[in-house]
Amino acid sequence: MKPVLRAALILLGTTVAFAVANTTARAHSPRFNDTGSPSLSEAYVIDDLSTSLAIMGAIRESGAVDYYRIEAPAGQTLDFALFVPAACEGFYPLFVLIAPAISRDGASPGIEVPMGFGAQRFYVDPADWGVFFEPFDPSIYASGPAFSLDVDQGTYYLAVLDPSGARGAYMIGMGGSERWEPAEDWRDRKAEYDRCGMGESGTDSPGWRTILDLLLGLFIATGGVFTVRGQGRSGSASREHRFIQSSFIDINPQEVWDFHERPEALQQLTPPPMIVRLNEDNRRSLTEGTLDFTLWFGPIPIRWVALHEASPEPDSFRDTMLRGPMKAWVHDHSIQPSAHGTQLTDRVTYEYPRGWRGWLSRLLFNRLSLRFLFTYRHYKTRKGAINLRRGKS
Repeated sequence: MKPVLRAALILLGTTVAFAVANTTARAHSPRFNDTGSPSLSEAYVIDDLSTSLAIMGAIRESGAVDYYRIEAPAGQTLDFALFVPAACEGFYPLFVLIAPAISRDGASPGIEVPMGFGAQRFYVDPADWGVFFEPFDPSIYASGPAFSLDVDQGTYYLAVLDPSGARGAYMIGMGGSERWEPAEDWRDRKAEYDRCGMGESGTDSPGWRTILDLLLGLFIATGGVFTVRGQGRSGSASREHRFIQSSFIDINPQEVWDFHERPEALQQLTPPPMIVRLNEDNRRSLTEGTLDFTLWFGPIPIRWVALHEASPEPDSFRDTMLRGPMKAWVHDHSIQPSAHGTQLTDRVTYEYPRGWRGWLSRLLFNRLSLRFLFTYRHYKTRKGAINLRRGKS
């Protein structure tokens, strides 16, 4: 196949994929338990079990519990599953069903169980959680406990908690008829939970998730065309590429460095619709150790292992890809003092692999998509450092 034709097909396929991903398709209708429901008297009410819902909530305090009240008609099946956004590391909540005519033995400490009710726990060991890809608003979740029970007419309660005391966001998936009835501003609100923001912080600007999704799709597709055409012209030989992004940030260098040292910095610096999930963090500092993570591009997982070490330049650190989609990737992060702030510079030296892996890496990591990625990273670095100073991050 000629390179130009192959490039055109890649552009068409990517454009269609992102268009589908951003279409309000028939799916679970999103709902949001933004304020929490910490007691039976404040339980979030689910009074329509005929519609398939996806309810976003969060455990914001260690040891907290969210309660849901279910009004079930006769002959109803309670069909519930619990999911956690990929960005919420170390958070593995469980379900407790509180219902009449069952034993109270399943009650966890701190769970409210009314007189005449019992409790049944639904727990999945962290090692056994699965992976679930939501295609309609591309998101990756860990999938945990689920149950499906036929019940009599009456009132039931569902509790969500993490017995380890961890905090994080979650999604309750319900069975039922799939009718698209979205809540107001659903995409931006859902994005906060998907990034483990727990629905606490506002959005950067109206419709930012949709805009970023479409821009990234356009940049990947357009950049893929040009890089694929470039490969066709230059043959299959690999060559070294260099990319530089530099920005002035009105924050002092130590605060910028402190932000990068935070364990959650990588998630905050990853633009949607990409999602990053940490596998193992063996770094002792930004200049020593290894970081193992997976980047999700929609349903495509890309494993990446980076070695962190000191960069030759002062006030800098370097990460070198040990395993990943590229033939080579060396990324120098320079955090230099400047008048009234910091000059933040990212320098990346990279090579594409040969064969089909080369086509894929050119599509995902071309110059235009890198420009988008690092523009976003610099913006989020400034915002994250400011939030860290204010004690909000």
